[in-house]
Amino acid sequence: MAGLRRIRVTPLVRSHHRGLTKLAKSPYIPRTSLTSPFDAGTGKVLDSYDDVKAGTGNSQWNGPSPLAIDTTASGSSYSLRDPNRPGLSCADYSTGSVFTKSSDSWGTGNASSKETGCVDVMWAAQHEWNMLKDWLGRNGHNGNGGS
Repeated sequence: MAGLRRIRVTPLVRSHHRGLTKLAKSPYIPRTSLTSPFDAGTGKVLDSYDDVKAGTGNSQWNGPSPLAIDTTASGSSYSLRDPNRPGLSCADYSTGSVFTKSSDSWGTGNASSKETGCVDVMWAAQHEWNMLKDWLGRNGHNGNGGS
């Protein structure tokens, strides 16, 4: 990957690969959504997969509905957390919890739905991030790779 200067590696994690559980490390590679856990003892790559999921959202203000928004999958649940734009997520204001559920379809298209509000916010923020990068060469909303 051209221009790659650093890779951050996670603490030990459990990786379930081909029916076996192994201690692994998983690198964070900037500007990608690729996850490639490797065996902590041997260094052998155990798996490689893309973390980006394209959820659908029913919007009140942006359209046409449904919209495609970047979401995160973990096991059998999905969350309104952008895997490509650090710090960008949508949470319930009253609980502070990022919206999570078993399907990757969000909102009703009705303004009274909190998920619908999140669909509009996530879609707009993801497009703003891309515009700042493509037009101005800016690294994220805050200029330092974050939102």
